[in-house]
Amino acid sequence: MSKEKRRAGASAADTAEENGENTALAPKKDKRARAQFFKALGLNAAVSCVLTLFYAFAVRGGFGTGWDRESITEVITVFFVLTLVYILLFAYEKYFAEALKGNSIKPFAVSLLISAATVGASLAFMKYVSVFFVPIAFLFLLCAALVGLRTAIFNLFTTALALCFIVLNNNGVYDVNGAICGILCNTFTGALMIFASGKNGKRVDILFYNVFFGFIAAAISTVYATLSYEFSTENALWLFASVVASVAVFWLLLPVFDKIFDVCTDFRIFEYTNPANPVLKELKEKAPGTYHHSIMVASLAEACAEAVGENPLLARASAYYHDIGKIKAPEFFGENQFDGYNPHDELIPEVSASKIIAHTKNGVQILKEKGFPEEIVRAAEEHHGTSPVNFFYNKAKYMTEGGLESTDYVYDNHKPTTKISAILMICDTVESAVRANQSADTEALIAKLIKDKIDMGQFNECDISLKDIEIIKKTLVESIPHMFHSRVRYQTEKKE
Repeated sequence: MSKEKRRAGASAADTAEENGENTALAPKKDKRARAQFFKALGLNAAVSCVLTLFYAFAVRGGFGTGWDRESITEVITVFFVLTLVYILLFAYEKYFAEALKGNSIKPFAVSLLISAATVGASLAFMKYVSVFFVPIAFLFLLCAALVGLRTAIFNLFTTALALCFIVLNNNGVYDVNGAICGILCNTFTGALMIFASGKNGKRVDILFYNVFFGFIAAAISTVYATLSYEFSTENALWLFASVVASVAVFWLLLPVFDKIFDVCTDFRIFEYTNPANPVLKELKEKAPGTYHHSIMVASLAEACAEAVGENPLLARASAYYHDIGKIKAPEFFGENQFDGYNPHDELIPEVSASKIIAHTKNGVQILKEKGFPEEIVRAAEEHHGTSPVNFFYNKAKYMTEGGLESTDYVYDNHKPTTKISAILMICDTVESAVRANQSADTEALIAKLIKDKIDMGQFNECDISLKDIEIIKKTLVESIPHMFHSRVRYQTEKKE
């Protein structure tokens, strides 16, 4: 959150302290940004160099016969074109798509490698197969699934421009007119698949839309190519084959890239939201109260995420597993105590607090052991941030006379670093509080709970805005009454 937004929920003294802290942290942030840039630049240079060498040796045929000053200049130009395109890709992901957080370059690395693989394959296929076999639609499909739709669209067109420039700059390697026509036709095919990427549902349905839009685009491209180039049936078949190959290879490699890059795609998330998932079934069996709480929180988190433009499916999956650590000691949590027995009655407050606090670290351990995506693990770790366990802290204060260490009653976790974690923190807090205080003014209670989190600085390390928080608050106020609605009391028949 920005200083101006934090100031709305903090006192003058708190604001001054925050400003001092931010001033101290500024050099660290600048250092992380520089480290991120140089890592991206190094990866860019390495990939561009490898791709240029591939073009020089595998496509042009090496440094043997036919290499003159113009040919060498051509190869050097390829290197600089690729480097420039990938710098633009990094800048777009960093400053426009906002896909790069902290000093991580993972989304950029994924999109860069996909683009490089597509460029290399396209240059080789245009040389040795057909100028109309350009699998650039593959780039769009895979990048949209692994990184994001906006980055995929930008990557599609910048990669197409790079290919066009390389072809136009070539020294007798390609039939320029045919190659440009093939690149444009296949780029149009990838662009039309944007409409397919917005479809949600079963994989079979999405595959149908991929093929459907792909063939429509290929048919339109065939008409264009016939009018603008000496077209033949063979070229038309290669154009259609390029579409089929792009879609087929995408579906074959998507699960592989899921695992290699540990990317949380919607297809992968669907597996974790399935009620038959073994971990979710274990939660239901060992901690049924926690399971029901998680389902309720998931419904709220999904609505809030959709309202602020985050991934609602990821929010739902994160909420399902945010309290999974409670299965190690379910009886210590009130929602799982059904027989009137409370083990905390036999423990001192400090031990009770430690039992409660441990569930986040236990959850992280379980999720990592089960191979859950980083995004879901992070949400489970951060959903309490550094919040205090007020009930047992107040109980301990009542039992002692000063000298109480508050650190023993505070969650020792990271504060939320993503909007999903922040949403989960708010929804988890609100659901529990509203359930315990159903007679209270819901809107006022939600506003107080969120303000308390802001005052504690729980959102200082994520990019959630004051506008986002207001939208979340409004969404919760609208959603809560539907979850905790009253029911008509049925009358029993009077016996005559």
